[in-house]
Amino acid sequence: MESKTVLLAALLMGFVCADHAPAAEQTAASDLAGTSWHLVKFEGSDDTTLTPDDTMRYAIAFGSDGTVSVRIDCNQGRGTWKSAGPNQLEFGPLALTRAMCPPAPLTDRLTRDWQYVRSYILKDGHLFISLMVDGGIYEFKPVSRQEQAAGHVKGTATYRERMTLPASALFEAVLEDVSKADAAAEVIARTRIERPGNPPIGFEIIYEPGKIEQSHHYSVRARITEGERLVFTTVEHYPVLTRGNGNEVSLLLSHVAGSPAALTGVVPVGLASNLCR
Repeated sequence: MESKTVLLAALLMGFVCADHAPAAEQTAASDLAGTSWHLVKFEGSDDTTLTPDDTMRYAIAFGSDGTVSVRIDCNQGRGTWKSAGPNQLEFGPLALTRAMCPPAPLTDRLTRDWQYVRSYILKDGHLFISLMVDGGIYEFKPVSRQEQAAGHVKGTATYRERMTLPASALFEAVLEDVSKADAAAEVIARTRIERPGNPPIGFEIIYEPGKIEQSHHYSVRARITEGERLVFTTVEHYPVLTRGNGNEVSLLLSHVAGSPAALTGVVPVGLASNLCR
């Protein structure tokens, strides 16, 4: 509680001193631009403390162009950030994918608190972001050099059928080296999302850049299973990374014939959305 009070006092002091020593203060543009962070914990003014099971599932990256990229559990998002003065910070509206992540207090809290961020402070190498009206503090740690060096393939996956997936569904996306036509593809990296929810399903595959050769061909494939049954899968090649291809991809999955029975309790997507309200 004492450390929390000290941090709040420091944040307030940043506002008080802003007009007296602007030359000595670093602006948020130089403090935050080009930096990436993982969430450590949230501390509320009512002594509520929330910590993520996996810090890598909650991340924020400040672009030097005023954009911000975030990961909130199984969803990816983009928005904007600005600073009107030293230690001041505000975020614009956040465009977030709508995959149905497993219930987690931090997931709902961070999404809700996004619009109420008003200030920040850097202390002992960590970033502390404060909400307005003593709403609480989010503590972040810097992304390590090893993590920064990791490559990323981001994408969305969808299918044409108007149906929702059961809670037991599993989404998997795989980055593969498909250079050899007469040999099986080599798996470079993969990601899995339990209970992916309604499409579009946002995903990110993290790979080691050292495994990528510019003369090779790389592709992303994906599938959705329910238990041992294959329900949806990609049937086309979706090239990425080399030969002029980027690191973002949009996948269209096809329904596997003979698998409707796997989708127990299927209801139209529109109806499912209404039922969840």
